[in-house]
Amino acid sequence: MDNETKFCTKCGRRIPINAEFCSFCGTKQPQAKPVTGSGSTSEGTANSTETPVQTSPKPSIIVEHTAWFKTPLGIGGIVVAVLIIVFGIGKVYSYNNPDTDSIASSMQSNITSDDDFGSATVHYSDSSQTFDIDIPESSTAMTNLDNGYPSIWNSLVKQLKTKSANLDNDYTSDYSYIQVMSPYNKKRVYLQIDHGNVKYNIADDLN
Repeated sequence: MDNETKFCTKCGRRIPINAEFCSFCGTKQPQAKPVTGSGSTSEGTANSTETPVQTSPKPSIIVEHTAWFKTPLGIGGIVVAVLIIVFGIGKVYSYNNPDTDSIASSMQSNITSDDDFGSATVHYSDSSQTFDIDIPESSTAMTNLDNGYPSIWNSLVKQLKTKSANLDNDYTSDYSYIQVMSPYNKKRVYLQIDHGNVKYNIADDLN
């Protein structure tokens, strides 16, 4: 068949391919669709009306990353770090600012636990930065010392040397100075210890 003509669907006469109506019988004609590719018009039409197969897109995999400080290990590390910092600050503050009243009270309790020292008292002097100890003249320790028997006195000296050394290690050197005042003259010193070392001991004058 001529590519520029077609046959009427009713009377079968040859008419132009683009004719909408048959020029012989007047019947409306179906419009021919353009042929694509090889093969007949019907095959081309069939091929052109095929519905393409649509494939669903693959779902994207989203990996969520949790911030390290939100994990149990991260939170635990932060807590430990904070505790270390707080402890360090407290340690530094305590090192430079000890509770002198508590230290004096503890020292006094240790001394008075021995009846030989009577009702001895200990207090910290801010002006001289010393722990001052007052022992009653009526105590056994002082009576024996005055009579030339310093054995009880020397036991106190040994105890205070250890205390001074501990204070020197635990705090600044400003808090390791200990002295025992004379029971007869408060301006006179019977014993001076600093950094765990005896600077003056009245018992040495007895030798």
